[in-house]
Amino acid sequence: HLERGRVLAALGRPTEARVAFEEAVRLAPDLPEARLRLGEVLFAGGDAASAIPHLDRFVEQVPSSGVGFFLRARAHLAAGHRTAALADLQKSTRLSPQDGNAHLFAAVVAIGEGDLASFEEFRRALRPLIERKGPAAADLDAVDRFLGDETRTGLARGVLLLEQSEGVEAVDALAETVTLSPRSHGAHLLLGVARMERDDFVAGRREFYLAIVYAVRNRRIEFAEAVLARLADDPLWHGAGRIDVDAIGREMGEDADVLFAKGLYLRETGRDALALATWERCLELEPEYWLKDRIVELRKLLGKDG
Repeated sequence: HLERGRVLAALGRPTEARVAFEEAVRLAPDLPEARLRLGEVLFAGGDAASAIPHLDRFVEQVPSSGVGFFLRARAHLAAGHRTAALADLQKSTRLSPQDGNAHLFAAVVAIGEGDLASFEEFRRALRPLIERKGPAAADLDAVDRFLGDETRTGLARGVLLLEQSEGVEAVDALAETVTLSPRSHGAHLLLGVARMERDDFVAGRREFYLAIVYAVRNRRIEFAEAVLARLADDPLWHGAGRIDVDAIGREMGEDADVLFAKGLYLRETGRDALALATWERCLELEPEYWLKDRIVELRKLLGKDG
């Protein structure tokens, strides 16, 4: 059954291949390859949720398989399990240090999570591969198929350009991605990284702040907080390095999300009273705002809940 499934998959007959692999798993549930092949065909068929348990079993049996963790990461990502996907990508890249595609894929997922520490880790691992192999270190077309998303593919192209020391080209490519996907918090964040690496600190911090605003709009508060926490370590963040959030707010229109993002920034820069005043305006616009509990917590912290 396993061999029959392999042949059918190679012939482009995935439904029949899945039936064969299911039978192989039924007859030999502890056979690692049967679990891997079934998980692979289920994932390829768009059923990531059903693929994951089989891939779980496979990586338990073969914990040294970078391929297994990489495939499970892709399944987790498709199922919306972003944290689990990032954890699997960290394992995959450590087990397969020469796999440039995995490092590039992982870097894009990390930037989409606002996890700049992991992003830098994956970039560092990708850099020597590019130094040795040049553009052949990663296959952007293959990564495009893995990512399955035009915006993420634009981010992958930007990462490659950054690692090839093509800073101007990276900024241009990522600016184009932002133009095509203006609400992408990950695209704004990576454009901010690229601008900062070109020593364009004002424009870079502006993109970081836009990443925070769009993360709030996209209901990704954990992303916004992760970026803020990282920026708090930037010595240029305070004083002259502060972002003109009022000007950005006027440009975007001060809706509830823009005001909430501004309040987050004010809190991170030690201005809780101003943050609360800003968030109160947020509630004036949307009394049942989705992050109302954060505003109530700050009221209590400042003794304003009465």
